[in-house]
Amino acid sequence: MRKAKIIIGAAVLLCAMGGALYYNYQASFADRFLPGTVINGETVGRMDVATALTNLEKDYTLKVSFRGGTTEKVKGKDIDYQLESDEDIARLQKEQGFLSYLKNAFVPDKYTLNTKASYSQDKLAALTQSWAELDEKNMTPAKDACVHYENGDFTILPEEDGTIVNTKGMMKAMDEAITTCSKSLDLEKTEGIYPVAKVKADDPQLAADCEAVKKMKWNTVTYDVPKGDDIHLTPNITMDWLTRDDDGNLVRDESRWNDEIRDYVDSLADYVDTVNKKHKFKTHSGKVIKLNATGYYGWQIDQNAETAQLAKDLAADKPVSRKPIYNMEEAADYSSNYGFGKNYVEVDLGSQHLWVYKKGKVILESDVVSGTQGAHASPSGSFRILDKARNVVLRGPQVKKKIKVKDEKGKEKEIVSKKVEYEWESPVSYWMPINYEGIGLHDASWRGVFGGDIWTYNGSHGCINLPVPFAPKLYDAVKVKTPVAIYY
Repeated sequence: MRKAKIIIGAAVLLCAMGGALYYNYQASFADRFLPGTVINGETVGRMDVATALTNLEKDYTLKVSFRGGTTEKVKGKDIDYQLESDEDIARLQKEQGFLSYLKNAFVPDKYTLNTKASYSQDKLAALTQSWAELDEKNMTPAKDACVHYENGDFTILPEEDGTIVNTKGMMKAMDEAITTCSKSLDLEKTEGIYPVAKVKADDPQLAADCEAVKKMKWNTVTYDVPKGDDIHLTPNITMDWLTRDDDGNLVRDESRWNDEIRDYVDSLADYVDTVNKKHKFKTHSGKVIKLNATGYYGWQIDQNAETAQLAKDLAADKPVSRKPIYNMEEAADYSSNYGFGKNYVEVDLGSQHLWVYKKGKVILESDVVSGTQGAHASPSGSFRILDKARNVVLRGPQVKKKIKVKDEKGKEKEIVSKKVEYEWESPVSYWMPINYEGIGLHDASWRGVFGGDIWTYNGSHGCINLPVPFAPKLYDAVKVKTPVAIYY
């Protein structure tokens, strides 16, 4: 009897407990997810369907992995991420009955919801534009395995897969990941996103090429150029000048080899030459400007002489280090006032003033008068003193004057005079030409005033007119080849 009472009491207690649990379930979770419930990796426990949907959208994050180990994140809130329907979520909540409630204390429910999502493609595109992995300067192309020269020996350099991202393919892969609610996307494992090297290190032809070049004679030439960085012409460059014979073997064809040398010198000149190019210059005020291009000042490689010398250097037994062969040079390297150095003449045509620099400091200065504005404007740009001469008569264009004479019958007629005459003539004591068109710096004894705006209405024929007392000082201070910077 006692045993029966115990059993009945236990049953009543269990029913009471079950009833309490059921009541708690009905009261707390009839329209909410059970504690610890996880959907697509997000905890939605104790949330109703609407709140769970909002959190699934708000907390959605796609992790995008790039080649090299870097990652970026796409957050749902940043791209207006929305699940297309709440019906599937509501269904999951309804499936969590009382039995799930009892089990939940030990094993919370976890669901993977295969629903669709929508988002703003424009916002996703704008978001990806800030990713460092998509910046062109951070991308590297795929590199084929190749024969490489270093420290006097040739080896095979392994291939490298590039990091250039196929953005169109990436956006397509991201679209698929986002719309299917995926949480991660590994672009390294996604086909067509990254370039792949075509030639591998184990390519038999590569091995044959390596052995072939080892049997040839090679040399290295290092150029010391004005811009400061040495240029190295090594077998890694000149190997590309080889050709293949009918059997596919690498050979050195002399005609092709010589053409490549000529082309290389041409590209070297294109990099080094400053003649006929705009030229940087730091003015008296400290401002850096660009002087107009001229053919009178700058570096200019003598391409014929350099081509012949380079052919000899590449055939030499020892590495060669030297400057290119020039037919025109600047006063200094690029690092010294962009090649003008510390000894030069500066003429500001706008202020009609001239400065003479020696060892980087002004030693002379004066107002001047330049060519008449519009009619005979002085040329601006980078020049040099081409010559120095004393007591010279400067002359304008020759003119043909007509004179009247009488013929045998005493009749008057006009003929062209045989006497050579000029449009104008000006004797000067100090002459310093800067181009071959008759423009230079000289004294102007016929002027009593310099500077100001005289040049706008009564300037020279193009020359830089100097005060008489100043001209001999300038003449003594400069040398032939002294740079002259002229600007407005």
